[in-house]
Amino acid sequence: MSINNSENHLDINNLISEVSLITQAPKPLIFGSILSVLSSVLQGMIDVEVNPNLRMPISLFILTLAGSGERKSTVDNLLRKVLIEKNNHINEKNEQMKSIYQGELDRWDIERKNIQKQYKKSLSEPSSDAVTSQLYSELLLMHEKKPKTRLLTNILYNDITIEALLSGLSGDFANTTLSSSDAGNLFNRLNYQYLSSINQLWDGDTIQINRKKEGAFVVKNARLSMSLMIQPKTFDDIVSKKGRIRDTGALARMLFIKSPSTQGERLYTENSDHTYLDAFYDRITAIYDKSYLMAASGVDKIVVILSPEAKEEWINFYNDIESELGKGNLGDISDYASKIANNVARVAALLQVYEHDNTQICKSCMMYAIEFGYNCIESFKSVFGEKTIDEKAKELADILFDWLNKNSDNGYKRDFLKAHIYKYGPNQLRNKENLEMALYRLHNDGDIDYFYRSKPVFIRLRKNNYLPR
Repeated sequence: MSINNSENHLDINNLISEVSLITQAPKPLIFGSILSVLSSVLQGMIDVEVNPNLRMPISLFILTLAGSGERKSTVDNLLRKVLIEKNNHINEKNEQMKSIYQGELDRWDIERKNIQKQYKKSLSEPSSDAVTSQLYSELLLMHEKKPKTRLLTNILYNDITIEALLSGLSGDFANTTLSSSDAGNLFNRLNYQYLSSINQLWDGDTIQINRKKEGAFVVKNARLSMSLMIQPKTFDDIVSKKGRIRDTGALARMLFIKSPSTQGERLYTENSDHTYLDAFYDRITAIYDKSYLMAASGVDKIVVILSPEAKEEWINFYNDIESELGKGNLGDISDYASKIANNVARVAALLQVYEHDNTQICKSCMMYAIEFGYNCIESFKSVFGEKTIDEKAKELADILFDWLNKNSDNGYKRDFLKAHIYKYGPNQLRNKENLEMALYRLHNDGDIDYFYRSKPVFIRLRKNNYLPR
């Protein structure tokens, strides 16, 4: 579906196609990166209002599953060029501000120590109470005048603790993005405190932070975007280890993209035409500058609304999802389905402002966002939806077969104790029912011999089955 005609240099489809020619990366992965950039620069400038009672941030949490070699870093670096340059400028400015702060702190410390010395002397030597009282007042005043560092919030982080993130968002320009094209380590660090806090930021809530040493501070009207790319197997492993990660609601708030592979189709080409990419850079620069100026001036966010035609489409989408929940078709991912209409409105608002530079969402932008929303539902359901017994057995069997091959020493080791697999095998198979299902599936498919009556129970890889199927 195309939002605009091909002559428009801000056309999203043409931008995706051009970046695909340049990088030969999968188009869903590219679109996810584009959306994350739009979310990053627009989240401090606009909110979206579906109805008078539902106004929300446009910040997006995007999770892209893509295998190794799919050009994740290449795409991210290409599309984030403007943000990376702006972030480098912020880092340079912060270094200057740190130097100025250190100089002010050194001068303050000298003055404080001088007054402190005079005050101690007045306590040990005969002097008037008025002098001592005056020096004490000056000492208190000096503590109040202690310089404070006011660093600018980075607009991009690859990894950051939740404490540092919230502290940064308590400043003047309270908008940032957590982004990683290899998010395995970051995902492993997303504990329940972290996930709870980012959920509140996605919702646009105020967060009160109390710290024993640093004192209390408030994160108010802050905006956080997230763009995490991760390999499917790494993601599956993390989810299996952190079984309750879905219970936090963070995954339900994410636009879930399963990117197909383009490997095997990436024949050598040269593309010197960057028409749409250059237009993208110019537009992102203009939006960022306007957003920064608004934040610095304390201007309220602009409210993007739905046109009557767009609202009709959004309501139809909302009702369709609700109907599917009622039928049970989305019951296994009801947490995700309940948030998708909210995310669709956010995506439509980003597309509208980027392409048309106005604040009333048109029907075509909404339809584009809805189509994307359905794709996200399908992707999420393929990973988290309830599978048939046969589908689950095949999935577990594939996991076990890969593990057996990796541990077979190129075919020299063919026998594996069942107890050893249970103890040291993949996490998904450290469950008796799952392991049994995988073993019987591989046995029935002719990949292994299963000696279940033997003591101890063991399995044997059949010859010619040492390579992944």
